[in-house]
Amino acid sequence: MFRVLIRLANLFDREKSVDLFLPVSNTSTLSIVPTEELIRLGLTPDTVLPFCRPGGEHVDRSVGTALLTVHGVTMPVPLVFGEEGDFSVLGSTSLELLGFAFDSVEGRLFRCPLRRFAIVGHSDPQAPKRDSRMTA
Repeated sequence: MFRVLIRLANLFDREKSVDLFLPVSNTSTLSIVPTEELIRLGLTPDTVLPFCRPGGEHVDRSVGTALLTVHGVTMPVPLVFGEEGDFSVLGSTSLELLGFAFDSVEGRLFRCPLRRFAIVGHSDPQAPKRDSRMTA
């Protein structure tokens, strides 16, 4: 596992920020940061979600949103308010949202374009066909 320097900031007050070295995780969907750090930034939870810990234990954790900067790319991302016993990590979804993937053997991040996006007025020949029986 390798570590990456990140910056977390409050969505509404970017002056409230912290730089952290977090290990990159290929097993954690969301990034996990100690609750104390997130509270210092003035962040509050948006919701509570269920998670499965590495040993199989199911737990509920608060999740909120912060600005995450990695290698100069900044986006709002969901973060888990880590509790005692939780490991702080940079999760795969956070990296994907910023357009990164990682090579765990080489211990590095690299740019990885997002896979698909829709352009209004253009059709994608590989897109699934809409079933007219489906309702919105």
